[in-house]
Amino acid sequence: MSHPPAPGPRLSRRTTLLAGASGALLTGACGVELPRRPAAEVATPPPSGWPATPPSSLVSPATGELRPEDLALAAELATAISGVRDLARRTGRKHRELRGLSAGLVEVHDAHLALLAGAGGGSSFPGTPGSIAARRVPARNRLLGAEADLSAALRAGSVQSYDGPLARALASMSAAVEQQLWRQGRTGATA
Repeated sequence: MSHPPAPGPRLSRRTTLLAGASGALLTGACGVELPRRPAAEVATPPPSGWPATPPSSLVSPATGELRPEDLALAAELATAISGVRDLARRTGRKHRELRGLSAGLVEVHDAHLALLAGAGGGSSFPGTPGSIAARRVPARNRLLGAEADLSAALRAGSVQSYDGPLARALASMSAAVEQQLWRQGRTGATA
């Protein structure tokens, strides 16, 4: 004897497993002290365009400044954002059909660089070298892959940050990139 279908949309097995695993992870992580990056690991000097003082929105209210480790982390991530922004820009220039996608991503990255650099979008950060694929589908796939990698790096940076305001900003940036990626999949935008 079969049962009548349940009303409303059904969750896929993947969604159900992901939700369960996420809940277990979040519940299990309560009160756990996460490891921090050792100072030797963040000894890379910031890029030449990095401001002498961090933007006030990212400054810790407790100390009035970012720790050197957080400043180096923010500089590292700003360089990554700039590289992916450059890739998005060049992809849009080469493939007219991808200009809408590219323009939205460039706009998001410009806002993130402005927050991290505190000055006009961080135009002094280097771009990503390499050619853009001649065909639209490989070019779109490369861009979306780079965006997914950037989102993961921003998310990891939010966990590694010593300071709450920077951690929140990086997590928000990761979410903004994920929203752009989700919209591309959700709207059925294909190359």
